[in-house]
Amino acid sequence: MLTLLRHPDALDRLHKQPDLIDSVVEEMLRYDPPLHLFHRYATEDATVAGHDFRAGDTLGLLYGSANRDPDVFDKPDDFDIRRQPNRHLAFGAATHFCLGATLARLELRTLFNTLLARATRFELLETKPEYRTGLVFRGLKRLMVRIEPWQPVGLRASSRGEWEAPKPLPIRAQGALLRRNFLSASPAATPDQSAV
Repeated sequence: MLTLLRHPDALDRLHKQPDLIDSVVEEMLRYDPPLHLFHRYATEDATVAGHDFRAGDTLGLLYGSANRDPDVFDKPDDFDIRRQPNRHLAFGAATHFCLGATLARLELRTLFNTLLARATRFELLETKPEYRTGLVFRGLKRLMVRIEPWQPVGLRASSRGEWEAPKPLPIRAQGALLRRNFLSASPAATPDQSAV
């Protein structure tokens, strides 16, 4: 969420083109993965990129760094929600690929689809949110965000900025109002009693 809030153009594009959600999720995972470092052990002596490792040596794999490799990604420091291909390592690789990757992707798609369907605007309230300490997992202690929701159908904003119900309508008018609101293409559609 923080990455999207820091890139309002990408958030705006996602609002207008929700079909980009899969690409956005993959780019968020590449750009700021939740797991930045993982340890592995050399199983045999090897030389990799001019460095010698002996069997049993501990290796620190920097996933966050690998996901910004300019030999793999064009403009790696840009948050590009249309990046293709996007072969990031946020979930590891090969035999160490995360078993929960599919679930994590589903959770992220569900979260952002739900948020974007229910809110028109998000505002970051802290310029420098505080991260939890630790070398392996990267995450915020909290994320202070102001969310402006879609106006609930059937309610109007009062002078105090709260939602209040309009005066009750006759049963015939309620049916017409429901049909109009449920058939409307815009989630922000609000009832207009004078037209009923």
